[in-house]
Amino acid sequence: MLNAKYMEKKDMVDMVCTCFRKPKEGEPSHSMNCNKLLEVITSEFPSLRVNLSTKISLGKTMKALGYDSTECSHVAHYKVVPLLVA
Repeated sequence: MLNAKYMEKKDMVDMVCTCFRKPKEGEPSHSMNCNKLLEVITSEFPSLRVNLSTKISLGKTMKALGYDSTECSHVAHYKVVPLLVA
């Protein structure tokens, strides 16, 4: 069971790295919350089920990968550069 959870997180890392990158210093970026991030991710990975668990996993992945974030009304917005056009 623990291995399945690990693989799920690994898959989320791969999905994030496929769809986004961190902005370089001074480069314009998009500020996106988990819902917006998942819209882009699911356009590339339509089999991904979107639920609360997926959003939590995405937030932890974004934090672990070192993406800068700001909070607006208790919702994290991550600074990203999309690699795919949604």
